[in-house]
Amino acid sequence: MSDRPVTRTEGEVLELLQALIRNRCVNDGSPASGHEARSVATLEAYFGASGEVVEPAPDRQSVVYRIPGSDPAAPCLLLMGHLDVVPVTEEGWSVDPFGAEVIDGMVWGRGAVDMLNLTAAMAVVFKPYLTGESPPPPGDLVYLAVADEEEGGGLGAGWLMDHRPELIECDYVLTEVASPAIYDHIFRSEALRLSTALGLLIFVVFACHRWLPGRRRPLARIWPGIILTLGLWLLAARLFSSYLSSVAIYSLTYAGLAGVMTALIFLYLMAVILILGAEYNSAREKPQLDRP
Repeated sequence: MSDRPVTRTEGEVLELLQALIRNRCVNDGSPASGHEARSVATLEAYFGASGEVVEPAPDRQSVVYRIPGSDPAAPCLLLMGHLDVVPVTEEGWSVDPFGAEVIDGMVWGRGAVDMLNLTAAMAVVFKPYLTGESPPPPGDLVYLAVADEEEGGGLGAGWLMDHRPELIECDYVLTEVASPAIYDHIFRSEALRLSTALGLLIFVVFACHRWLPGRRRPLARIWPGIILTLGLWLLAARLFSSYLSSVAIYSLTYAGLAGVMTALIFLYLMAVILILGAEYNSAREKPQLDRP
């Protein structure tokens, strides 16, 4: 925001964003948290119409609106936002994290950038089509606001996929990221994606072993270290993935210092493994150099 006058659309986004922040839909991972029903009620009041509401657990609501397109053959676009936010330590804030105050031209509050800003903006864009102020788009236009995104979506998007997929059937999704991703059009098969990723991984390890040492070694002497590095990298990645999915607390590592430290530890581990591979090659080569 700047000193220029706020447009009507910007004003609507601001007011809706502030209301969503003030609803305090904090998701700590327990089924009794979240209370996304508060923000579903806010959205229905803003739209002036009821949507299709699902509630897998008490107060854990998601809402869907669909506008039929004018051309049945045209693709469908789904605008998807989430309503929950991660927990907050209020003592660490200089302002009320749920006050949604505008300070220095910015809205301050938990969820202001993840992603209640987009949830509000998408609602403001969607509303004219819902009310008939704007003509129907060629393809169906769907607005979806989900619960439980911050803890894996089991009571939100995941539940909809498993139990009510017809409500969210679409060709394209626009959310915090877009889907299908651009690379989906380049790498159309899973086998091609995996082989490309593996090929790049092998090339990087090969390049490090081949060109980083002070002198170039024959390929026959560096392959053992390359294979050891690749094997340990894949093992470490698998174990680290299991740790993040089953041991780590997502709400504590996401978008915080703990998340940064976790990433740094992983990168440090990768570097140690790369050095270990080089040391293995050096140890194999030393007896040959010591021979008379």
